[in-house]
Amino acid sequence: MGVARRLIVRTSSDDLTRYIQQYSSGWHWKPLAHLGEKDGLFLVELPDQFSMRQVIETSQNLNEMDWVRYAQPDLFFSHQLARGKPVYQMNSFSLADDIHLPFAWNFTLGESVSVAIIDDGFRLQHKSWEGVNIVPTFNSAAPSHPGADHGGLVAGVIFAHKYKNGNHGVAPEADFVPIQMAGGWSSQIIHAILQAIAAGADIINISWTLQYTTQPVQDVIEYYYYHGNEEKGVVFVAAAGNRDRHNHDDTEALANLPWVISVGFVDHANTVLVGDYGVKVDIAAPTMLPTPSPKSAEDFVRIAGSSGAAPVVSGVLALMASIDPTLTSQELRTLLIGTADPLLHDTTCCNVSTRFPYGLVNAEQAVSSVLAQRSDKKKSGYRPTGEVD
Repeated sequence: MGVARRLIVRTSSDDLTRYIQQYSSGWHWKPLAHLGEKDGLFLVELPDQFSMRQVIETSQNLNEMDWVRYAQPDLFFSHQLARGKPVYQMNSFSLADDIHLPFAWNFTLGESVSVAIIDDGFRLQHKSWEGVNIVPTFNSAAPSHPGADHGGLVAGVIFAHKYKNGNHGVAPEADFVPIQMAGGWSSQIIHAILQAIAAGADIINISWTLQYTTQPVQDVIEYYYYHGNEEKGVVFVAAAGNRDRHNHDDTEALANLPWVISVGFVDHANTVLVGDYGVKVDIAAPTMLPTPSPKSAEDFVRIAGSSGAAPVVSGVLALMASIDPTLTSQELRTLLIGTADPLLHDTTCCNVSTRFPYGLVNAEQAVSSVLAQRSDKKKSGYRPTGEVD
């Protein structure tokens, strides 16, 4: 964990401005996130000569002010890309057949839905990227360093178009919002989330794990889960990780937050071979999936672990939202999880009960539930703005 000479303060801009003008003229601040009327997060830059002890003491002093909801140093936590190690290949495996995608594709390929991928970088030179709807964002989608290609591997599972013998992604006509995250400071994670939201993301995919989520990051995710996307809410999907056991101490891990859909993974026999990162896993999806190579215009590689499973779920959510754009984040979550297929443990490797408390994503049942709910809305006379018979 690292500490910067910066504070993240939740308060109103008026109160913060008055305080700095009166007592702390050497401080500089800027808005970080809007969290409601007269409520938000602000990034406060402290003087360079401040020691880490002074940073912490300043934070403690601000927390005693009645106009401050909280103040804390801008903290750095290493975020781990949820990579896996393929130990076998099953060329006969079909993701589309396994989670029943052809039924859903009869109705939509994800049109009019935006999915953001927050990751390390994106190499999009493969011919499968031709024709993909890529939304320009403020930061560069180029990899930040050689080998920063995890984001492109993740994105290919959702957006890749068909090329030669490859298959197209789960929601190839959805809009792709690439967000390259600069690092693991709380302020940088918040900035990446807000960039995705500013670009119109309906769904945000996070295929990396964070063992501890600071209060400011939690507040931003919670607020936009309920109030983003014109009050429908933004859906957050995160990789559960690839650990071989449940870790009940990581209660504030990103994947454990109640506003995040935490995705575990299964093999090609739909068997869960390991426990996943953290206490809460909401749904599982297959992994070890083909995706466009970041180093070739024509070859395909595989992405494994929960990194590959999370975008499968994000893609299915895009199909659901495309069919009924009026669904809220909470409705999408409920319909997705409620239509998952039961999963069983491989009891030869794990000393656990035989049935998991979460299931395997089923695109056909998820889309069918959306179609049924949309039909019920129409029968009741409900019409979204602009919809006509």
